[in-house]
Amino acid sequence: MTKDQIREIFLANGFTVKEGQSDLKQYVYDAAYALLERAAPQPAAAEWIPVSERAAITRPSAAYPAES
Repeated sequence: MTKDQIREIFLANGFTVKEGQSDLKQYVYDAAYALLERAAPQPAAAEWIPVSERAAITRPSAAYPAES
């Protein structure tokens, strides 16, 4: 997300640029980026399943019928 997008959101939600200033304070952007980082989905940890166990949990299908 860009500073322009952050500024647009904050200004639309009641923040103002103080008289004599040309932009929101840097701490506003710092807080926004910290919030975005914390809210970002975390990647799931890869789960390792041994081959011997995979066969036990794999459902048979028409493409891969169960062994007889």
